[in-house]
Amino acid sequence: MSSAVISRQQIRSALRQALYESTHVDAAWEGGSTAFGSDDELSDIDAVAVADAAKLPQIFDAVGLADTFVARYF
Repeated sequence: MSSAVISRQQIRSALRQALYESTHVDAAWEGGSTAFGSDDELSDIDAVAVADAAKLPQIFDAVGLADTFVARYF
């Protein structure tokens, strides 16, 4: 089993691209420490997206989190 390390920047880039390409997202931004310029390599990622709640399953699928989060909301 491989234990590849994915950087915070790689996650942010992938998330940004998936949300940008989604036709279901009206707006998206990163809040938290990044919004205040105090983030570092150990900071979490506070992603915010404005979208129709009925489209959440498609959005979570687009960012690769469908199995993790959608079950909690639907």
